[in-house]
Amino acid sequence: MRVAALAALLIALGGCATPPACYVEVGAGAWVDPDGTPGNTPSEANAYCQSGAWSGGFYHTSDIARGRPFNSQDETSTDKVMIKYRKRVF
Repeated sequence: MRVAALAALLIALGGCATPPACYVEVGAGAWVDPDGTPGNTPSEANAYCQSGAWSGGFYHTSDIARGRPFNSQDETSTDKVMIKYRKRVF
């Protein structure tokens, strides 16, 4: 399902005026406003393509310190397939 959705996005971006550039991003950080849970570690892994002001891809965010094997809870995570439009405002 994820691969098919990403393939559809790539085909849609392929019809744009400029050829798409594709990226993979990974990162980890720390919350600006900690909520008291020790070891808060937000992380993300994104795969997307961009053509002009349009981009589309698969986005995964999670908090690796709050889930197994770090404690007895399920990991907090979200998966999104998104199409984005970017416009510069200043």
